[in-house]
Amino acid sequence: MSNSKKVYIVQGNQDGNIGVFTNKKLAYECCVEYMENSGEGIKVFSYSKFCKSLSRGWTDVHSDHTAYCNASATTYWLNH
Repeated sequence: MSNSKKVYIVQGNQDGNIGVFTNKKLAYECCVEYMENSGEGIKVFSYSKFCKSLSRGWTDVHSDHTAYCNASATTYWLNH
């Protein structure tokens, strides 16, 4: 995969795709901001837990399954 790059697509369950990033930290910040703007007060994962979960290919930003709002990130390989 010498000519490929990781991209992270962030999705909000209410708004669909809300961002495409090549930086994992920016993808995390987008997820956190989405959850903060929901007004639900859901406790989100720490950055390290987010990264560990994202290493399997995708992750939600929290584990509260009763929440109305959610943001998730998925890893894709961009071949060019």
